[in-house]
Amino acid sequence: VSLRLQGEESRDALMIPESAVLEIQGRPVVFVLERERALAVPISLGSHHGGMAEVVDGLREDQWVIIDPPKEVTPNRRVRVEDRTS
Repeated sequence: VSLRLQGEESRDALMIPESAVLEIQGRPVVFVLERERALAVPISLGSHHGGMAEVVDGLREDQWVIIDPPKEVTPNRRVRVEDRTS
């Protein structure tokens, strides 16, 4: 069997679910949890693969990203964590 693959190679890529990415004022943003508050963090995106998005700038590996945030989550809103999975 012969296969030909085409794509980009990323090493040490920081990947997050696409459902975590929102658009605020035309820019991609994620909400991160910091001191029991939801902070809007602007990010730069790279490639997308299988429902995941590569973050090339704006997010650190040690930050807790809110995945699929409900519409009630707004910048600097106080949030309570019910389940924290790593």
